[in-house]
Amino acid sequence: MDRRSNPFHHHHHHQLHHLIQQQQLPPSPQSTTAAMDLGGGGGERIPQWSIDETKELLGIREELDQTFMETKRNKLLWEVVASKMADKGFARSAEQCKSKWKNLVTRYKVTFNYLSIKY
Repeated sequence: MDRRSNPFHHHHHHQLHHLIQQQQLPPSPQSTTAAMDLGGGGGERIPQWSIDETKELLGIREELDQTFMETKRNKLLWEVVASKMADKGFARSAEQCKSKWKNLVTRYKVTFNYLSIKY
């Protein structure tokens, strides 16, 4: 049985939730102003993720963790995540979910490397 180490098991999950609390910073003034000035022309600004929405994403991603580890192409899995988010009332695309996950993973690694926590 192929057992790969996964940095997001049990005790790490709680720390990720703590990290979510810290990441709710207001958007930079220039990005919101630029989006308003453009009047929607070009790219639409993606609404900031709420804490509840982010927790939901983590829960869904955790449910599918084994499948993500076993699958090489996970584009369809992110579609499943987005569908499950929609069932909970959160309208996010598969790409937004994947992007948010990658952002959380990056912040997690940077934060805990910075704190030099060893397990």
